[in-house]
Amino acid sequence: MGDSGKRQWNVARELIDDAEALQDIGDKARDWLLCHGVLIRTPDLPNSSAKVQLCTTFLLPCPMPRSEFMKALELEPAHNSLIQRVAWDTEFLRECYKTVIEVDSFTRGLWNVLMKLNSEPLVQPVSLAILRNDLMLHQNEHECVLKQVEINTIASGMGGVPRILPEFHRYIIPQLQLDFDPANVAENGTLEGIGKALSQAWKHYGNEKAVVLFLVHPNERNVFDQRWYEWATQQSEPRLRVVRRTMKQMSETGVLDADTKRLFVSDVETTRSGPLEVAVVYFRTGYAPGQFPSETEPSGSSRRSASRESSNATSLDTPPLHTD
Repeated sequence: MGDSGKRQWNVARELIDDAEALQDIGDKARDWLLCHGVLIRTPDLPNSSAKVQLCTTFLLPCPMPRSEFMKALELEPAHNSLIQRVAWDTEFLRECYKTVIEVDSFTRGLWNVLMKLNSEPLVQPVSLAILRNDLMLHQNEHECVLKQVEINTIASGMGGVPRILPEFHRYIIPQLQLDFDPANVAENGTLEGIGKALSQAWKHYGNEKAVVLFLVHPNERNVFDQRWYEWATQQSEPRLRVVRRTMKQMSETGVLDADTKRLFVSDVETTRSGPLEVAVVYFRTGYAPGQFPSETEPSGSSRRSASRESSNATSLDTPPLHTD
């Protein structure tokens, strides 16, 4: 453990042993986080923001060797390209998943969707991937390095709420009188990047009246993180509109034009008549069997209607990326 890590550990032990100091810093931290919207809905009211609670948050930033942090930043573009190439290598995926498909109905359903779409003409050659690469710091007596834990290729969350955590840590460090320069807390520009990516995909579609569709859970506690994505997208391009729909709503009211392959959703937010054309589909659901409205296998129209090849809309979760 480095010097910064040891200092954090010592501070944590001192706080645990000092109830008054722990209460004081806890109150300051909670008030700051509440004022800045680091929130999640409560389990008893998942469909309402009338009652909320704080997201679980680290009081102090995690010490990390600068060299490892910079290495992760430098490698990420190449890693993302690798994931994209693997995702579209059907034969490679077939070899990897041939035994899983035999025993897992959900994966088999995804694979069947992919095979069905591969048999149809390619309608929309453009897709957008928002990936979250999860890393953890590994330390032993010889080294302290980052190790990959997993890669999230669908519903990659927590790009919104954590945008404010660097500012929180710069506030909290002086409160604890730590011998640590707050300027060394790394910035988090993920949210702005996501907003720009979504708005660029919307522009690429070429219809200013089309909307960006967020597919979401019907009981979504982590709605504020998703709202930050929505607001960042609209801040990047004020002309566009974001709408939210569940899989059930898409299954019941989503329409795919058989001739033009354009995807439409009903307009329930305004009094305007007529359906809304969809330019971009962003999935925050659809990665587990229970998230499909009527079947355990993702082979229904709710999954296919927003897929890359079956519609003109640009999708952020194509079946290959999902199976990857």
